[in-house]
Amino acid sequence: MSDVDRLLEEAGARWRESQPDPPIIDFSTLVLPARARYGWWHAALVVAAVAVVGGVVVVGGGRLGLNTTPANGAPPAVTLAGDRVQGTGIVVIDPSGQARLCIPEGVRLRNYPPGAEPPPTCSPIAVPLQGLDPSRLPGRRERDGVVYSGRVTVKGVWTGDVVVVETVAEAEPDQQQAAPLSCLEPAEGWPRLPADGDLEAALARVAEIVAEAPDVYAGYWTVPSPDGKTRVLVVGTVRSVDDARAAVASAYPYGTCVVAAKFSLRELQDAADALARPDRTWQTELDLELNRVRVRMAVVDEDARRTLVSYPQASAVPLIARFAE
Repeated sequence: MSDVDRLLEEAGARWRESQPDPPIIDFSTLVLPARARYGWWHAALVVAAVAVVGGVVVVGGGRLGLNTTPANGAPPAVTLAGDRVQGTGIVVIDPSGQARLCIPEGVRLRNYPPGAEPPPTCSPIAVPLQGLDPSRLPGRRERDGVVYSGRVTVKGVWTGDVVVVETVAEAEPDQQQAAPLSCLEPAEGWPRLPADGDLEAALARVAEIVAEAPDVYAGYWTVPSPDGKTRVLVVGTVRSVDDARAAVASAYPYGTCVVAAKFSLRELQDAADALARPDRTWQTELDLELNRVRVRMAVVDEDARRTLVSYPQASAVPLIARFAE
């Protein structure tokens, strides 16, 4: 973990500890329920890399998931009855025998002694499964009458209501890599990071600059330098790159790459607020590096497609989606 990442993580931990207990983030899926704004701009940007803010997750330097629709404004593909589908999550079989593939609810494990953690429960983003053999579930575990798996990929046929299971396999590890640095390296090379105190103060100054102009900036994140010896702060803007570079350089003289973005922070947040559903069947998160709002849902149907067409800054991330071998 780099010094920048550690400082951002520590800042996030301090901020979260100061808040009332929210529904807990599950960091394996990066999903949170939507709720009212809470000091969005400042909190999001101080925490920066991964922050719990305004009811959405802010992600810097992440990649979209297995079933993500294109981030180029193209409408998402609708999954129809009869389509072969795949999806990755956990399988939970309740005591009645109902099996579901789902994104699990987060659990505050520190509230439980080791070995006494409760079994996982499904979030509202879930699809029923039919024809699953529980005895062949990868990583099968059982507690309090609930049978559950680790992270798995399910393939089958979507009936419009359930997935008729064909295969269940342990999921491949996520291949999440930051995008290559798009700015030219200075002749003298990218500067090395300063001492912790100076770095934290500089990041706080950048946070203030960006937070005060959410219609100008698109957030910031860090990426490794090409030689891997330091990290470079990347700042997105929807206005003049030269003006933004000058403003940020005055606050953070340790290697900054300013890039043009299509959507501002305000546009991203407005879309996230509009698309997050109170029943949490749609959950939103900001991906600052991709300059998009991820919208997690169970499946993209025709209603979802019509809604998302009106939000070019959003990309659907369905739990299940059609595929071809």
